[in-house]
Amino acid sequence: MKRAETVPDTFYSSAFPATWTELAIRLEEKQIVVQASQGGRAWQDLARFPRAEFPGDPTSVRLGKMSPGSRNEDFSILGPPGTCMIRSFRVLSE
Repeated sequence: MKRAETVPDTFYSSAFPATWTELAIRLEEKQIVVQASQGGRAWQDLARFPRAEFPGDPTSVRLGKMSPGSRNEDFSILGPPGTCMIRSFRVLSE
């Protein structure tokens, strides 16, 4: 999944550094919707995927930075060090 194909530029241009970003993944009948919000502001769609590409109910969740395809490998050219913190994780159901 390439950033330019999935995340609107307006999210990056309006993102505030050092501000908590909330991420939501909604499993709808025909699609999966990934959204983000900073500081409780309006939610913005980052990506949509056909539900048929991910059949069944989720059985696990991976949190943190990982390579495309969720493989355990580093990019061949290391970038600058950075930090990432996950403060909480919740699963909600209707």
